[in-house]
Amino acid sequence: KEVLKNLIQNIRNYFEASNGHLNGIINNAALQIIKPFEEISSKEWDKLLAVNLIAPVELSKAFMPDLKRNRGSIINIGSIHINLTKPLFSSYAVSKGALKTLTQSLAVEFGDKVRVNMIEPAAIETPMLLEGFKNDSKNLDYLKKLHPTKMIGDPDDIANAALFLMDHNQKFLNGTSLQL
Repeated sequence: KEVLKNLIQNIRNYFEASNGHLNGIINNAALQIIKPFEEISSKEWDKLLAVNLIAPVELSKAFMPDLKRNRGSIINIGSIHINLTKPLFSSYAVSKGALKTLTQSLAVEFGDKVRVNMIEPAAIETPMLLEGFKNDSKNLDYLKKLHPTKMIGDPDDIANAALFLMDHNQKFLNGTSLQL
């Protein structure tokens, strides 16, 4: 909680020092616990939910006054695992599913002041994904073939989708989930 508190204060200080306006936030942190459901401890659930759900809740609450004032936008980064998961991913899928429900709830509650949307990416070439395929290039190649584009996404794909959702010209786009 102290780390989150410091992060929020640092962001506020930055905007005050630069006379800037906070127009949007992107909640993108994620933690995966890949193991059988029965083996996931309560402490692991707490840690995973703290990162994947509670941090976006707290960041959204902390910056809501600024976002309302600037008619801003919140973008939550979900996952393909919300709708299409696989064994050993239950905790991750549940946490991202809860984040989707948060997205939809906030879109309804604040939609006339703050737009809230989600991006639900499939496999994106991030350190977290690559760590899961460490020393397993055969299965990484197999994963690429599962996607219609026959490739794994790039973080720039997510950034471009976020820029689209954050654009003030998208004033009617609210409560939407883009599946990439």
